[in-house]
Amino acid sequence: MPDKLTISQAVAPIYKEPTFTSQMVTQGLLWEIITVLDTNQRWFQVQTEDGYTGWIHEFYTSTSEKPNYNSIQITMRYAPVRENRGRDGTEKQLLSFGTRVPAESLTSGYSYISLHNGEGGFIPPQPPVAKFSRDSLIQIAESLLGVPYLWGGKSSFGYDCSGFVQSIFNHFKVHLARDTSDQIQDERLKKIKSEEAGKGDLIYYFENGNVNHVSIFLDEKDFIHCSGCVRVQSHNKSDPHFHSLLAEMEKQYFSIKELLKN
Repeated sequence: MPDKLTISQAVAPIYKEPTFTSQMVTQGLLWEIITVLDTNQRWFQVQTEDGYTGWIHEFYTSTSEKPNYNSIQITMRYAPVRENRGRDGTEKQLLSFGTRVPAESLTSGYSYISLHNGEGGFIPPQPPVAKFSRDSLIQIAESLLGVPYLWGGKSSFGYDCSGFVQSIFNHFKVHLARDTSDQIQDERLKKIKSEEAGKGDLIYYFENGNVNHVSIFLDEKDFIHCSGCVRVQSHNKSDPHFHSLLAEMEKQYFSIKELLKN
């Protein structure tokens, strides 16, 4: 049994149990390193880089070690990998926002990146990561408007609420836990009153005393989150984008001030 594996596909589903009929609980992105805990026929029980545990089929994995090249971070919503620079050539893969891939060379703005099985391809120039701030956080979040909701999703092909928030902060190399119940325990997040919240602060929602949703605060009435899709909604009943269910739920607001120091 190998100690480590890497994700070999653009996005890989990770399940609660070792069967495709089980619930998908999270995802892995290309070249992510996963730790093997157990095996069951052609399935591996693994722990992801963010500490999440689940089962992945061998189809989505490789024993290849990540090449020792500089990494390129996918900052576009999607990045096609093609045989040639520009729009010519076969599209080999379509990479998600947030993927970090080893880049062998840079030519005319295009990066030649490593895929698995000795293959590679060109990706278009990626916008640089801005300095982490409340404004840049919201700018990245809004660049993903319309991405559909997917239970267990943490890619720009589909997010759940906590996967969306985690991916936004990961963009700035600020690492949050995968699930809302763990995110809210982060000692760097400081609980505040609703009237003290500023752009980029986090709102956690409770049902029957349990946290089950998260959004990013925009202003005194609006927030951005993934519910149905990534979208901006409001706690204000008079707004056309009012979210009645979340407006009625218990809420706790948390400042990201300490995270901004990273």
